[in-house]
Amino acid sequence: MKYALVLLALLGGCASAPLASKAADAEAKEFAPVPGKAKIYVYRKTGVLGSAFAFQVAVDGRVLGNLSRATYAVYVGPPGLHMVSSTSPEDSSLVEMTTVGGMIYFVEQYPQWGWFRARTEVRIIAEPDKGREAVRKCRLIQPFGQPVGEEQP
Repeated sequence: MKYALVLLALLGGCASAPLASKAADAEAKEFAPVPGKAKIYVYRKTGVLGSAFAFQVAVDGRVLGNLSRATYAVYVGPPGLHMVSSTSPEDSSLVEMTTVGGMIYFVEQYPQWGWFRARTEVRIIAEPDKGREAVRKCRLIQPFGQPVGEEQP
């Protein structure tokens, strides 16, 4: 009985992240490249697994925000080597990617089962159409400290 209550709490509760305006969300979903800059969309699809938790995502150690179900964040910055990470209460995950100016990239953050809490993974999405389709089903989070579309220092 105790385990059933824990499972219901994990599945029933939903974490949320502060959302950006609908106008900012619509602008980001235009997927316009930025000349000379790399643009990285980090998204989390819908799903029950891990829905009680929001996971922190960062690029090169700079926190973009916390992703909950069906949300995404956008990073715009210089081309080159970048590290995209996601952190959960139980672990963290990291992918390295080399970007080119004027190009758009997609990284999926997804929860997994953990011992006591959900764990997190991030993976690069090689097919841009798949990334765009997933982002269109999500809402843009309010970025930590930077307006959407501006380069993060």
